[in-house]
Amino acid sequence: MAPRRRSFAVANGSLHEAFAAVDLAACLGAVTAADAEAVQALGLRVKRILRALTAPAR
Repeated sequence: MAPRRRSFAVANGSLHEAFAAVDLAACLGAVTAADAEAVQALGLRVKRILRALTAPAR
């Protein structure tokens, strides 16, 4: 795997960890549901970008 692609794959894994942390924080009441949803929405945008960056060239 090329170093660049590997870096994006690692970033994707970290993004999933961040999703889990935000979800846990919302469950514990540390953040509001609205804030958690906003973070999740931004994370979804980043995930789509990472997916596009790791896709094979057409």
